[in-house]
Amino acid sequence: MKSKIRNFNKNSLDKKKLILIAIVVLASIAIIAFIIKLAFFNKVIEDDLNVYSEIDPSFFSQIEEPPPPPKVEKPKPVKKVVKKAPPPPPPPPRDVFVQNQIISNPNKELIDKINKQRFKSGKTMALTQNEKGYGFTRMEGHYKIDTDKASESVYLNRVITADRMIPALLINELVSDIEGKLTAQIEDDIYGFHGRDILIPKGSKAVGRYLPLQRIGDERLIATWDRIITPEGVNINLKDSQLADTMGRSGGYGEIDRRLSERYGLSILLSTINAAVGYAISKQSSDPNQAYTATTYTNGIAEVSGQILKEQLNVKPRITMRAGTRIFINPVHDIYFPMNSSGTVLPSPYYNEKGDRK
Repeated sequence: MKSKIRNFNKNSLDKKKLILIAIVVLASIAIIAFIIKLAFFNKVIEDDLNVYSEIDPSFFSQIEEPPPPPKVEKPKPVKKVVKKAPPPPPPPPRDVFVQNQIISNPNKELIDKINKQRFKSGKTMALTQNEKGYGFTRMEGHYKIDTDKASESVYLNRVITADRMIPALLINELVSDIEGKLTAQIEDDIYGFHGRDILIPKGSKAVGRYLPLQRIGDERLIATWDRIITPEGVNINLKDSQLADTMGRSGGYGEIDRRLSERYGLSILLSTINAAVGYAISKQSSDPNQAYTATTYTNGIAEVSGQILKEQLNVKPRITMRAGTRIFINPVHDIYFPMNSSGTVLPSPYYNEKGDRK
C-alpha cells in the first residue's frame, strides 16, 4: 500500500516538473520574440526618423490662407446732363370756320372783277361765252349726251350755302293739335362759306310755322321757316327751309301721346254697357215681345258705338316739343348777303323760280 502511494506521488512530481519546464520554455521563447521584435521596431523607427529628417520642415507647416482680394468700390453713377431742346413755338391760331378756301391763282383780280359784275347784274352765269371751247356744245349736240355744267369761281364770302345747318333753340312750346307759329333763337354765330364774316349773329330770331300730324302713324312734326331777324334789324327771307333735329333728320321729334284712351275708351265703354243691358233683360223675362225690345235696344246701342268708334279712330297722335329744345334750321337754297353803298346788309334768297341764281 505504501509502495503504491509512493509511486503515485512520484508520478505527480514528474508531471509538475514537466509543466514547470514547459512554462519556462514558453516564457523564454516569448522573451526572445519580444526582444527580436523590439529590435526590429527600433530599426523601423530609426529608418522613419532618417526619412523624416530628410523632409523639409516647412512641408509640415500650416498652409496660410491667401489674403482676401481688395474690395472693388462701385463707381458712383454720373448724372448725365441733357440739355432739353426748347419747346416749339405754339402753332398760330387756326380759323375753325374756314371752309374750302379758294386756291389763289394769278387771275384772281380778273375773277374778282367778273364776280363783282355778276353781283351787280344779280345773276351768276353757269358758263362763259366760250363754252364751245370746252366741248360742251359738241358733246351735247353731236353725241346727244347730257352733261353736268359748273360755274366759274364764285366769291362766296357772303353766302350761306344750302349744306349748312343753323343751330337754334325753341322759344315757345309746340303742341301738334292745330297749326301754329314757332319761334327759335339762333345759338351760334353763322359765318359765310369762307369763314370771314359773321352773316347771322347769335341771338337772332327765326320765325316759322308747323302743321298738325296728317296720319295716325306719324311721329315727326313738319315745320318750315319763313325768315330770320338779326339784332341789327336785317330781315332774312327763307324759302322752304325745314326744321331738323340734332341729327339732321327732317321734322321735329318730341314727346308722343298716342291718345289711346280717347280713341278706344268711349267705344269700349258703350259696348260693355250694351252687352250688360242685353244680358240683364234676357235673364229677367222670357216674353218674346220683351226679348224683341231688348234686341232692338242693344242693336241701337251697338250702332251708336260703331259711329263713335269711327269718329274716334280719326284722332291723331299728339307731339309736344318743350321750350328750349335744340333744333336745326336746314336751308334748302343758298342765301346771298349783298352789300349796298351805305354798308348795311340786304340778304335775299339765293334762288329764283326759273332756276337761275341771283
